[in-house]
Amino acid sequence: MAMNLSALKNIQLTKQQQQLLFAVLLFGGFGIFSYHRYFWAPLTDRREKTAVELTEAESKIARAKAKAGKLKELEISLAQLEKAVEIVEKKLPREKDVAGVLETIYKLALAHRIRLQSFQPQSPADRNFFFELPFSLSFSGAYHDLGKFLAALGSSERILSAKNLSLNASGGDSSAGGTIGGAFILVAYQYKG
Repeated sequence: MAMNLSALKNIQLTKQQQQLLFAVLLFGGFGIFSYHRYFWAPLTDRREKTAVELTEAESKIARAKAKAGKLKELEISLAQLEKAVEIVEKKLPREKDVAGVLETIYKLALAHRIRLQSFQPQSPADRNFFFELPFSLSFSGAYHDLGKFLAALGSSERILSAKNLSLNASGGDSSAGGTIGGAFILVAYQYKG
């Protein structure tokens, strides 16, 4: 190899050959520069941008798949919450529904042999999250039947309560199941929301 290098050092080129070699090297360098500048570098940049976009797209797809997996779970949870709201709204409805309250009281009174003598709505009372809807009721019936009626009233589907109960003996021995009369304030509740 040493000989080949020394042989190259001894090569004499003519001026025209030197100009031609210079032109070839110049155009070759310009060609390499142009290739790198206008083809290789933009292609590399585009490849890097595409790789970043691909990574972002894969990340979005992974997040979407995770959300899709949770969607089924959320739908089940939503259905359970809707059922719970339905149950709560039966206990604490959004509407006044005096007819529904009257129907409930009438059915309970009939089932427990209590005779309703009057049912009078009174002015509602406004509370923080609900309205109290009072109704004045007077009745007559057997002492034990009244107890069963009030217990059924307290355990009815809609939240109802009895206040200010007053009793009087109507005839017979009230402790032995005789007839008693009385009155109380029935309070139904309505949700404000």
